[in-house]
Amino acid sequence: MASIAVGCALGAAPAAHAGLSTWSSLPGSEGRWVREYATGSPASTIYAALEGGAGVLRSTNSGISWSPFEAGLPGGDARNVRAVIASGSDVLIGTGVGVFRSQSGGAWQPLGQGEESDPKTLNRSVQALLNAGGTLLAGTFAGGVFRSTDGGATWIRPAAGNGMPAGETVWSLTSFGPLVLAATSSGVYRSSDSGASWSPASDGLPFSPILRVFGDDANPNIYYAGTAGSGMYRTINAGVTWQPVNEGLGPSTIRDFTTVFNPGKNETRFYAATPDGAWAGRTDSGPLPGKVRWRKVTQTGLGANTIFWGLSNFLSTPGTLLAGTQSNGAYSLTFQPPVNVTTPPAPTGTLQVGKTLTASPGAWSGTPTIDFTYRWKRCTAAGDTATCSFIAGAEEPTYVLVAGDQGRFLRVEVTATNDFPTFDLVRELSAATAVVAANPGTLPGANQQSAPTITGPQFPAPGDTLTATGAAFNPAASSGVSYRWERCPDTSGTGCVERTGVTGAAYVLTEDDVEQRLRVTAIGANSAGSAATQPSGFSNEIFPRQAQNLELPVVLGQPVTGETLVGAVGTWASPRTTYARSWQRCDADGGSCQTLGGVTGATYAVTAADLGSRLRLVVVADTNGPNKIPAAVAVASAPSAVVTAPAAAGTPGAGVPVGGTPGSGTPGGGTPADATAPVLGAIAAPRAAITPKRSAALVLRSSEAGTARLRVERVLAGRRAGARCVRATARNRRARRCDRFVLVGTLSRPVVAGTTTVRLTRRVGSRTLAPGRYRVRVTVRDAAGNVSAVRDVRVRVARR
Repeated sequence: MASIAVGCALGAAPAAHAGLSTWSSLPGSEGRWVREYATGSPASTIYAALEGGAGVLRSTNSGISWSPFEAGLPGGDARNVRAVIASGSDVLIGTGVGVFRSQSGGAWQPLGQGEESDPKTLNRSVQALLNAGGTLLAGTFAGGVFRSTDGGATWIRPAAGNGMPAGETVWSLTSFGPLVLAATSSGVYRSSDSGASWSPASDGLPFSPILRVFGDDANPNIYYAGTAGSGMYRTINAGVTWQPVNEGLGPSTIRDFTTVFNPGKNETRFYAATPDGAWAGRTDSGPLPGKVRWRKVTQTGLGANTIFWGLSNFLSTPGTLLAGTQSNGAYSLTFQPPVNVTTPPAPTGTLQVGKTLTASPGAWSGTPTIDFTYRWKRCTAAGDTATCSFIAGAEEPTYVLVAGDQGRFLRVEVTATNDFPTFDLVRELSAATAVVAANPGTLPGANQQSAPTITGPQFPAPGDTLTATGAAFNPAASSGVSYRWERCPDTSGTGCVERTGVTGAAYVLTEDDVEQRLRVTAIGANSAGSAATQPSGFSNEIFPRQAQNLELPVVLGQPVTGETLVGAVGTWASPRTTYARSWQRCDADGGSCQTLGGVTGATYAVTAADLGSRLRLVVVADTNGPNKIPAAVAVASAPSAVVTAPAAAGTPGAGVPVGGTPGSGTPGGGTPADATAPVLGAIAAPRAAITPKRSAALVLRSSEAGTARLRVERVLAGRRAGARCVRATARNRRARRCDRFVLVGTLSRPVVAGTTTVRLTRRVGSRTLAPGRYRVRVTVRDAAGNVSAVRDVRVRVARR
């Protein structure tokens, strides 16, 4: 991920990058899987980390051409390069067997690799690298974050109970000053001591792997997280809470970012690498940015090669992207800024008070798609722009002439933007209109008018409808009435913002209206033109909806004394939701849960007092603070497995280390075995029964890809016989009732990391499910054979 700042000058791409506004394949990179880029010194030197055993590529001419950079790099998994960072001519790569360094263009040298029994070595697959204030951090596969304070010569392994679950996979690292954030398979973690200890920072994030995290270079509390299948999220409080920023993007997988910001303009530009090519986003700069608005970048020139992994830009050239594809090499794209070429903007329409003018943007060249914004000006002299001033609130393509325009001249200023980072600097002003005349007719309400009133619920909330009623005009609005709704921060009338595109009498409240008030103006039209009433009074303050849980909280980690459990709050409908945690100790059967006093953090260190019990997390979620409408909601996770003591250490085996022969002088460098079981989220029960014409959708959320095994069991009435539930008979009819389960069959389905929907029909193998109740027991097995904890879900089968 790269981030650059640009000034007002608009640069041009390197001349040898062919195909303006079109993606171009870069020679020497064809057929490679490019995971990541890093820019060295000088800025024309770029390094590409490659998967598939291809090692490293280097370009010394700003990415125009590439060649292998592999001297000293051994074969095998050492050539699966997942991370690369550069500082001047010093380059580090993370590979399947550890870290390597090249200095001043020299051969690669292993850093801190050696015998696995040596606690100061790092022989794992490295997914992320970061230099955090002199401490080198390596995020590993199924091994957490390793640290080095001597440039990688020796490594410090993650300490037990450091706040990050043992066996965590770390996909990305970023820092701002002393704060470090890690993107992992179970969420985001935060460290303030250069990676020695961690605390969860995932409230509001979905239950899916976080693949990338990066910070806003100008704002220390703003970070963005790219997820596997849930789009982009943002925090403005350094990870305390996160909110989705996916307008236009949707639930995509984000593998890399690059950003461009302008210190002199209130805008930041993003470019995101996804399985569907690159997407461009825009948001405000500053500590409280607004929405991120996304749109798809052109795919011309890519063909079918749209699966992007790495993404960067040419540091000396704003407007040029460098993308790494899956198995088809590097591509570049040069955006062309918008330019007004032949026809300038022009207002058209009847120049009379009450009539509507419409702005034409003119003719423009540049990379599609070009967007336009408008600002109208009122001038006292037609030929002197110095006599013009902007009209407050007149920022639409159309403008209704008012009495203050009579005897004046109008101009419209058009600002053109596309995916080139112009930061609203490209503007064109129209010529002045002729003088605006008085309206010869009588406008609606010229004799008498009544402002509308707002009706709706006493405590309005998102999803509710406010309605404008009672507007009246004399003369009548014979051509119809439209409405202008405004969102206001208070009842002073200052700071109100028009809700563009909402012109009807009914207004459906959204999340953006929370803590605001609404007011409305009626606009009547007749043959003479249109006129507006005074604004209505203000609505009541808009309240948030009550917190709604979409996915239950989850306890992550191994319930073993001495280990640390992490409590994820689950998924909630509103991005405004805040959370309070408490931990409970339950009986071995999951009942009789008691709250542990004073334990309110996101992590819990398992103690000897927990042996034989189960642990669960209780989350109290609120959308509007304590003692305010609406009330908070409390939900609990499923209990953990029964807490046990650590397993006794085994006897070291006598096998040959993977990747080397003992005594040969070459340390083994194989990839360590994956010992981390997938985490399977709670499965919501389908509301509707399964019928011959209707299946049930089971939504599985797994932390990694694998195979789901579904064990389908018939639920039958039984009677308790000791610890067992047996078939009901005349002899045991007075015994306690219970459910007994009879196996019907099993199913296997592939799942991805993230969300997979499995359809369950009345056919299970060769058997047809009879009407009744069923329990489906689900586990996920990954490629290494690790199996998740069991999740149960109940379903019904009906005749029709």
